[in-house]
Amino acid sequence: MVKFFRVGFLVVLTAISSSVFAGVAEDVKAVVEENMTATQSEDMERMMNTIHRQSPSYQATRQQVAPLFQQYDLTYELNDYEFVGMTGEFAVVKVSQTTRKVGGAGAFNNNQLELLQAFKKEGGQWKFWSQTILTMRFFK
Repeated sequence: MVKFFRVGFLVVLTAISSSVFAGVAEDVKAVVEENMTATQSEDMERMMNTIHRQSPSYQATRQQVAPLFQQYDLTYELNDYEFVGMTGEFAVVKVSQTTRKVGGAGAFNNNQLELLQAFKKEGGQWKFWSQTILTMRFFK
């Protein structure tokens, strides 16, 4: 009887955890999509609103993206999204995205990136914290 109770408790706990993680996965995916949409529309404030203000890359992102907006017109496509899990206060996802130049004077290498991204809550909302490029492939 005790063994049955333990197994039942673990099943319920697993179901609750899966449900909670599914909600986090959906919330974080919405942030990824909002970031890509804002970046493609070259809306700096909207894009920066998806990044945690305490992120080590917050200011650098603002400084690096402004010239990109002036020099290029780019499109972004989310090819794949995988919720990796939670670690402490961070949610971690793996994404694949394609970036293509559709206008602008400067040379640009169309690319497909595979990224590992970390998110942290700010004001109750998930925001980008950091990312690492796992693979980068250039194409015409």
